[in-house]
Amino acid sequence: MSETSAEYAVVVQNVCFSYGSTHPVLTQLTTRIPKGQIYALLGSNGSGKTTLLKIICGRLTPRSGRVEVFGCKPGPNHPDIPGPGVFGCKPGPNHPDIPGPGVGYMPQEMALFENFSIKQILTYYAMIYGMSGDAMDSRIKELSVLLRLPQMDRRVDRLSGGERRLVSLSAALIHSPKLLILDEPTVGVDPLIRHQIWGYLEDQCLKNDTTVIISTHYMSEAINAGTVCFISNGQSVAYGLPQELLLDYRCHTLDEVYYKSHQEIQIKNSNDKVASEICNEILYNSNKSDTYRKSFDGNLLIVYGEIDNIPIAIVHRESNGTAILFHQFVDLLDSRLFAKRLYDTNSTAYESVVLGQNILSIVLDEEDYWIRALVVWDR
Repeated sequence: MSETSAEYAVVVQNVCFSYGSTHPVLTQLTTRIPKGQIYALLGSNGSGKTTLLKIICGRLTPRSGRVEVFGCKPGPNHPDIPGPGVFGCKPGPNHPDIPGPGVGYMPQEMALFENFSIKQILTYYAMIYGMSGDAMDSRIKELSVLLRLPQMDRRVDRLSGGERRLVSLSAALIHSPKLLILDEPTVGVDPLIRHQIWGYLEDQCLKNDTTVIISTHYMSEAINAGTVCFISNGQSVAYGLPQELLLDYRCHTLDEVYYKSHQEIQIKNSNDKVASEICNEILYNSNKSDTYRKSFDGNLLIVYGEIDNIPIAIVHRESNGTAILFHQFVDLLDSRLFAKRLYDTNSTAYESVVLGQNILSIVLDEEDYWIRALVVWDR
């Protein structure tokens, strides 16, 4: 049994996507969406939220990685899963309503007929999903009250932007699907109605085991979600229960969590880049007999000596943030080329170089954990 069918409605594993060859949108993104709860996808504009939702519902195909929705690969043209529809899943005992009425998708862009009235729009979508006349009328009235829709005979082209979003949301909700994918449904919507929408979605998850994927940049409203995932520059930077994330990051709001997690991934990516550059410099110049000197990114690097078994000192302290940099840097160093010796403090590592025990000492800044300097003493 796959992990999707057992516990998760959706599994996204190491997904990459780009528009063309020069515009990466998602980078090795991994996330899991539990069944029967609200999953909030949070991030700023342009972070990759809409692209990920389009991949989940089969409108886009990832360049690499794995995506499963209720155990099926998204997309109507998957050769191993015949049949039309959003997910291309052949109806069966585990997912009898997928594709078709099992999915409700509200895109960020408006998918409404301008010349239709509100009632005509909702009737159109209800008929597509095979709803009967009585059930259709009852559901339209229910949604009209819940979302405070304008008069049913109002044409779409005469509605405000917020009113159009409510009609688009109604079209996604009309058939009570088991999976809802909502791309920023509350943008421009009255705060009171936003609160009612979240209350309704929570109720559907509890009563009908509905799975809701909702993207938003209103991070404060996502505190009521079962699981949240923060995306920044196409990467998942934080994932978990909202209250647990607040505790883990020692924050009072999810906005603060996003800011801190965004900073952490920036530091990590920068450190990875610097560490990679350092390794490349060492590997390239370690076969020279004369002392080599090069300056880059504000760091001074001096390398000399043997081709292999070069003794270097690395500070390793699990009690603070330098441990993160330690693991990133050490993983990039070739063990055949370098003899890595670990030290508890910067001063003892530095002293080992002065005493001639090592030729290189890595000095770490303890405030923001960046590599600040590399020092080599000529013995």
